[in-house]
Amino acid sequence: MIAILFVSFWLQLTLSHRLIYGGPPEQIVLNAENCDPLEEFVNLPLDHKNTSASTFPNRFYVKAEWYQKGGPVFLYDGGENAADIGRVRSCLKTPYDDLSFFEKFLKDHGGLGIVWEHRYYGTSLPPGPNLKKSKEEDFKYLTTQQALSDVVVFADSFSRPGKAFAGLDLTPKKTPWIFVGCSYPGARAALMRVAHPETIFASYASSAPVQAKVDMSSYWEPIWSGMRKYGYSNCTADMHAAILAIDAKLNKSAADAFEIKRRMFNCTKEPMSNRDFASFLSNLFAPSWQSSGPGPEKSQPGVKEMCDFISCNTDKTKCSDSGGWAKVKGVDFTLDRLRDCIPPSASIRCDKHTVDTKVDDISWKYQYCTEWGYLMVGNPGNSQLVSKYYDLDFFREQCRCQFKPASNGPRAIPDTPKADLINKRYGGLDMRPSRTFWTNGEFDPWSTLSPLKVDNFNIPDYDAPTTPGAPLFGKVLKNKQHCEDFNSRDEDAQKAHQLFSKALKQWLCRYTEKNKGKLNKGAENVLCPKTK
Repeated sequence: MIAILFVSFWLQLTLSHRLIYGGPPEQIVLNAENCDPLEEFVNLPLDHKNTSASTFPNRFYVKAEWYQKGGPVFLYDGGENAADIGRVRSCLKTPYDDLSFFEKFLKDHGGLGIVWEHRYYGTSLPPGPNLKKSKEEDFKYLTTQQALSDVVVFADSFSRPGKAFAGLDLTPKKTPWIFVGCSYPGARAALMRVAHPETIFASYASSAPVQAKVDMSSYWEPIWSGMRKYGYSNCTADMHAAILAIDAKLNKSAADAFEIKRRMFNCTKEPMSNRDFASFLSNLFAPSWQSSGPGPEKSQPGVKEMCDFISCNTDKTKCSDSGGWAKVKGVDFTLDRLRDCIPPSASIRCDKHTVDTKVDDISWKYQYCTEWGYLMVGNPGNSQLVSKYYDLDFFREQCRCQFKPASNGPRAIPDTPKADLINKRYGGLDMRPSRTFWTNGEFDPWSTLSPLKVDNFNIPDYDAPTTPGAPLFGKVLKNKQHCEDFNSRDEDAQKAHQLFSKALKQWLCRYTEKNKGKLNKGAENVLCPKTK
């Protein structure tokens, strides 16, 4: 079991920096009938500042089972992953309780659903270049601003064929558009309300790290707090002791550094650098915790199994108290337990780190290397869980090694991501877009870059103030991690969905009042149905 656990950890190494959606996918009961939406494409300018330049095909899907004439459009954003239709596969006859949360929004509001793919992900790629070659110039149009503009151009020209849509204006001029996303797509949901409120009427921003940040050492703090809250204080104490001991060896001498790498990973020839070594160690926590907390997921064991192994006797007849085994048996015992978690079959490169080879991974690396940062460097201090050698220089090397510069001119990959420019343009933690609902998991590592810190269930007015410091409308999901309101059917997640839906009904009613006589035929009865 432990071998399986750590194989699964190491297989996630290239994914650890991506904003992996939390938890096991929401289980959706499908009708025997195939109701999957069809793949569609729209040609969009590669450069919105020069619309005469080349275009690229952007993929999307449309779900119209529950659409009522005049209803709103809900856009579900795929973000840094290929567009996934997993939440829009139900049929008209599917029982309400078996619908995904997104499909419930469509049914409750008579809405038209769109699953949107972000430029440079999935099949929404610029024609011509082989992006796997990671040439910097091939990614120059992959920017936050360009990707947001894609949604604007698409919405402004959106229409549907057939009698059901005859005479309807589905653009934001006469139809309210609602943006739904979690993680980076959640940040995009909020950014669209900041940058393009004329296009997006309202947003659901789940686990949304809207603050671009180079040094994201704060990532590890919710993990430390969550592990202790869930009853793994012994494990945090042991891991803390082990990491301090490892860093001490790395600090001492080249011989000591060689020895600890040999001891932990059996690297006996050309050992990996201290920073690559630290990167492998960091992945004991990041992928599994972010997606499922202590776990386990249905598909793999989680942090719980690792902690039970490290902080219990070899025969598992006794586990340590909250102080861990390191203080009783010595840190060498903990180092050996940690080493024994890692099977010989684990894919560990002792010589050097490797570059990403999948286009989605390369595109996301370009985004965080150039703009967003999100660099999960170690957090030296009382709650340290990863090595101090997991530092900014490690990520700089990753960014520079991945991308190949043009033959002449300056490099597109900066020494430091231009996070300040993103925050200046969109507001970062100070942003307060109106008609935006926020959620976070209590122990989500990405919550440190979201402005939502406390519950606020008071639905804001249609034109509520958007000044920095104003209260945010949203819900913190207790004992939850990343994007869990999108991946769970539990009571807390449903409360979040219901609160947003309730707010949306109020805002749509106000919208119909403000736009009386300007709406699509029949829209008033759909957007603001009269209660009996």
